[in-house]
Amino acid sequence: MRRFITIAFAVLFTAYAALAQNIRLGERIPTIDIDATMGTHLDHIETEYVCLVFIHSSSRPCIEALEEFAVVADDIKQQMSVVLITPERHDDEKELLARFVDDNTSVAFDRDYKTFNAFGINFAPFGVIYDTKRCRAQWFGSIQQLDTATLWQIMQQRQIKK
Repeated sequence: MRRFITIAFAVLFTAYAALAQNIRLGERIPTIDIDATMGTHLDHIETEYVCLVFIHSSSRPCIEALEEFAVVADDIKQQMSVVLITPERHDDEKELLARFVDDNTSVAFDRDYKTFNAFGINFAPFGVIYDTKRCRAQWFGSIQQLDTATLWQIMQQRQIKK
């Protein structure tokens, strides 16, 4: 009986882990369903890449990671736009999030968690980089792992494939 329970738990944890990740490298990204934006809307982004950063502004670690990532992302702003996605309401944290908005960074509000759920986001900050022409995932993970070298490597892969 103990063996059966152990196997059942293993199957459940494996199934849960499989459901937790809804994106794979090279595959099309899920639909981005947002309520409102501050800054450039997703439909008007003209860069070759977009980095979606799932955040929650009440989380101090999220804001600290975002501040560090902003410096890294600034190095490649000609090739990649940044869209911060938060489940908060537009009015809740407008002042805090507005300081990140510029001509390269936007904030998208996902009040009903539609985009969070479509991407299988369970923790923040989490990033997804995709190319805008094919809408295919090029990278995903914690934004604390992203540095300038990694971002340039992602862009170089696209140049090699052409």
